[in-house]
Amino acid sequence: MNEEEFYDYLGECFSKCEDKQERLLEKYKLEKYPFYEWNEDSSTIKFYKKGGESAVFNMIFIGSWSHSTETWMWAWGNEELT
Repeated sequence: MNEEEFYDYLGECFSKCEDKQERLLEKYKLEKYPFYEWNEDSSTIKFYKKGGESAVFNMIFIGSWSHSTETWMWAWGNEELT
């Protein structure tokens, strides 16, 4: 794969990701939940309204972002996430 092919592939992947994100938001109406929290122990993310309705999903942590060092670490290289 040359550089041009790589960037074409990257663009296709990004478009597919955007489409999936749009379908997720449309199906579950997540914009109606002003709050969210995730739980590393149960690998879930919960979108909710105060005192009421919620939507809970399973999730897989793929990495973590450090605001202090502005660096990304993949989960497989992070003992805190494995």
